Amino acid sequence: MFLTHSKVTLRCVSVYPGCRRQVGFVKGLIRTYQTDRSGEIPVGSSSLSLDPTKNHLGINNVKLFGDGIDWKAEDADGLAHNLLAKSFLAFPHATLVTGAPLGNIGALLSEHPDTVIERAFIQGCFAGANCIPEEKQLPKFRGMRTCATFNFNGHPVGAQLLLDSPQVLSRHLISKDVCHGVPWSEEFQKMAIAHRQGTPGWDALISSMAKYLRRKPQGKLLHDPLAGCAAINPSIITFMEVQPFREKGKWGSVP
Repeated sequence: MFLTHSKVTLRCVSVYPGCRRQVGFVKGLIRTYQTDRSGEIPVGSSSLSLDPTKNHLGINNVKLFGDGIDWKAEDADGLAHNLLAKSFLAFPHATLVTGAPLGNIGALLSEHPDTVIERAFIQGCFAGANCIPEEKQLPKFRGMRTCATFNFNGHPVGAQLLLDSPQVLSRHLISKDVCHGVPWSEEFQKMAIAHRQGTPGWDALISSMAKYLRRKPQGKLLHDPLAGCAAINPSIITFMEVQPFREKGKWGSVP
């Protein structure tokens, strides 16, 4: 999405934990779909000495987006927190968009205290009944104040650092219960086709989701992609000011 969007210049990719297969797949996607050739896009991982026998690349990612991608396991270009710090130094007005557990972002904030992030769009946390009017709550979450969320619970220390650090000037949380209200369904697929822009990335998404919908017609809930869309156009979501909190391994928000 970011690689081919006309309003986005991708500066750096942080992969967590960042095994060689994850890194290689991301680099393959960049080589295939990068339209802005203004510079190389570094890809970083959490460690340069991860156990090479462990594979963290999700098979569904390969099934969905692997067609036509020339990729192999590759080394990262460096530690993600170092590459991110260099990117924010070179591009101080850059926006941080996060999905996945937040270990690399936690390392960025703790290891580079001079780094300043002007805007962050973060997929994670839970809005809950404290914030969402009853008539707009999804049935599965009705009345719930807190809920476990994958990205935040995958590295709660990093999540808390991102929420609390004065180095982050503005945060927008795209919460779990909001994401569950936006599936890429058959109806969404029709809208995507109708608004097709003719870019390789958009065409790849439409093609990949056509295959997915044949197997799972109920569609796929949009989590991290929704955070990316909100970073490009924040008006697609109604935001409110909250204080996030963690309680017994679950997350919630207080207006």
